[in-house]
Amino acid sequence: MIITVPAASPQNVVAVSQTSTSLFVTWNAVSSNQRNGKILGYKVQHTFRSSDGRRTNEVSVAMAGLNLTSLGKNQKYAISVLAFNDCGDGPSSDILYVKTDEDSKFRYIFLS
Repeated sequence: MIITVPAASPQNVVAVSQTSTSLFVTWNAVSSNQRNGKILGYKVQHTFRSSDGRRTNEVSVAMAGLNLTSLGKNQKYAISVLAFNDCGDGPSSDILYVKTDEDSKFRYIFLS
């Protein structure tokens, strides 16, 4: 049996805006029959447009979830996830577009 990179990408990538500067990203692991060895981790790429062009950051994690912090307020991000093993990186997931929240306004809640 020849071991190669993962044959498939993580599926069902979801990102939820937690605050005006953070996103919680989750996904389903690559199915066992497409891992081609032990999955060592995942790489999450998040890209945004800034005043001086596109910027891409990449974070590696061992589990199927990540809280991205220190993001721009009310900023649109393109997010993709891939799995990697000893042989290298598998294919990236479909790109997910998500926007961080605007600054929240303090709200009073009156209980009667």
